[in-house]
Amino acid sequence: MIRNVQLKTISAVIVIVIASWHALTMPLFGDDHATIAPEERDFFEKEVRPLLVKRCFECHGGSEADGGLSLASAKGWQQGGDSGPAIVPGKVDESLLIEAINYRSLEMPPAARGGKLPENEIAILTKWVGMGAPDPRTGSEVLGGMTLEEAKAWWSFQPLPELPPSKTDFQSVLHVDELLLREIESRNLPLAPQADRRTLIRRLSYDLTGLPPSAEEVEAFIADTSPDAYSQLIERLLDSPQHGVHWGRRWLDVVRYADSSGTTSDHPLPHAWRYRNWVMEAFQKDMPFDQFVRLQLAGDLLTRDATPEKHAEGIIATGYLAMARRFGFDSDKDMFLTYEDAIDNLGKSFMGLTISCARCHDHKFDPISAKDYYALYGILESSRFAFPGCEKNGKPRDLVPLMRPDSLEAQLRDWEAKNKELETAKRTQLEAAKSAGVALAELTKSNRNVLVSQPVSEGGSVPFEKTVHVRKGDVLELTVLPNSSHGADTTRVQWQITETDGEKRLWDLSDIALNLLQGNPISAGEDGNWYFLETTLGSVLLAEQRRSMEGNPSIQGWSLDNLPAVFANTSGQQVMAWTTLAAESFFMHPAHNRPVTVAWVSPMDGELQLSGLVVDAHPSGGDGVSFELNHVASSDYGMALAKLGDMNRPIPEAPPKPEVLVAYAVVDGDAKNTRFQERGEPEKLGEEVPRRWLSVFGGEQVPEAAGSGRRELGDWIATHPYPGRGLNE
Repeated sequence: MIRNVQLKTISAVIVIVIASWHALTMPLFGDDHATIAPEERDFFEKEVRPLLVKRCFECHGGSEADGGLSLASAKGWQQGGDSGPAIVPGKVDESLLIEAINYRSLEMPPAARGGKLPENEIAILTKWVGMGAPDPRTGSEVLGGMTLEEAKAWWSFQPLPELPPSKTDFQSVLHVDELLLREIESRNLPLAPQADRRTLIRRLSYDLTGLPPSAEEVEAFIADTSPDAYSQLIERLLDSPQHGVHWGRRWLDVVRYADSSGTTSDHPLPHAWRYRNWVMEAFQKDMPFDQFVRLQLAGDLLTRDATPEKHAEGIIATGYLAMARRFGFDSDKDMFLTYEDAIDNLGKSFMGLTISCARCHDHKFDPISAKDYYALYGILESSRFAFPGCEKNGKPRDLVPLMRPDSLEAQLRDWEAKNKELETAKRTQLEAAKSAGVALAELTKSNRNVLVSQPVSEGGSVPFEKTVHVRKGDVLELTVLPNSSHGADTTRVQWQITETDGEKRLWDLSDIALNLLQGNPISAGEDGNWYFLETTLGSVLLAEQRRSMEGNPSIQGWSLDNLPAVFANTSGQQVMAWTTLAAESFFMHPAHNRPVTVAWVSPMDGELQLSGLVVDAHPSGGDGVSFELNHVASSDYGMALAKLGDMNRPIPEAPPKPEVLVAYAVVDGDAKNTRFQERGEPEKLGEEVPRRWLSVFGGEQVPEAAGSGRRELGDWIATHPYPGRGLNE
């Protein structure tokens, strides 16, 4: 488990880091050849090989070298490139290499690569060729300046040796302690004195949780003289939730965790936190390190048949790969750089190798070829990365559901069946309502009187006041119409109807705003009915009940096909939705070329005072709205509306689509081998490179039916980073 192997893991990382440093600074010795004198070999290794690596390998360092010329082995320069052999041993004047570095014909290195060599470096290469070009390097495959055989045998790729126990009585089973103690003893150095208990608890607390102990904890530990006080302290700190946070943060730093994508627009990653929490929980739960590695590379594949909870965790773990940085204005077109970033971090964090250096050419130091790089590239290219959005394509996509595909499909199938049933019923009812509504248009043609007709400018408000004589059954209508640039036409409406004589009753639209869901129409008995209508070709009742809008249950109303609609903010405070909706207010929203109307049927004969306010509540740079206040002097129309109301049955809202939790993660895509990219340019494609493991570790290929190969990649890294050996052997 991570807790149990943590120090072992740290020691392994230290060894890998040391190995990588040595790999960068070592003299790259080749095989001995009896025909090369010791002084010649010495001259080549000290003077010539470092110069070739420094000045020539960038363009001529391997099998993919420019002009076909490789200077990475004796066989390479003997064979030469497009212009023939580069060196004629012992004949300086006949060697193309010497002509080129003196700028007599070809000019090497070119100006773009640093220009002509200094005279002392020209002299070294001239002397070498004059000596007969002694070169101890064999014609074997070259990796980072070494032969494949040399690379496989390099000491940092070998298992740690089994060591005899230390001669001290220091009780430890940790390999790193044995290594340190052996060196201490061999030099006759004394161990530092044991820390006092106050110092000890502070060190442990900072090391394991990143926080200091409280004064009470310090005093309790000092006072605890039991033999297991120290081990109990360790266990308590390891069990602290802060332990997972503290050590998980270190891994998140290693894998360059971020909450944004890194493109020019640096899009936020709203689901990245799932991976962050998974890492911290993994440390807290002491997850085995090999499992920790495998899940981050192929958790979706490893947990495919596990419980739903484990499967979700496996998907979340691949956020490690998905976190790879995105590049450019349109990151869809720059995925080759994202794959490079993932390969770079994978090599450094898991293996201590700078693999991405081989994107453009064979590695100059680590034993990795450009073909090795594209073998791993193909594994990533065969995977589908969640897309965060970028400057050109702002919408995220390919976020991964946290459930198995079969479960997701079954859930969506049930929802689609119920939704289809409701949609069919809705369509049938609406067609009947529209047919009846169109017939009502004839009742209003000769009886409609326009009382007010006025535009409302963008963001503006228009009050109105009018007196009208009505008979029982007459209809008063307030209609909101979209203007030519219809868009955000949310319109706040206030409308009061006051009886001027008799009882001087008041009918206020605001009074019904908090009770819209009572029905359509809303009946006030003998005091009149309110109707909510679409009035495009006739009068059609809004039949779709909206118990919430924008996911906010405070916003309720009625609509047809989403729009047109009437709705109210029923809460006692303003609500921020697509615009600011004032508290306890009534709103109307027309659709494109489809006006929306509130109608009131008079329960009396007499004079009425009509007053109110119409406000464009969502200014958006358009041309506002318009409204009309009409009097339809026809009791037949009022009775027809009443019959429509009797027929109207509220259409239930479609059930909400099942909420599917998603993660910013990676899953398998179309499995394929990639093609070699000359000099790292995706437009310059070469031969196909099979997906496989690094050559120095055996080069095992991804099986034919294995998908992307991420599962195999996790196994290769966690199980055998060197040929035939286990990580913990």
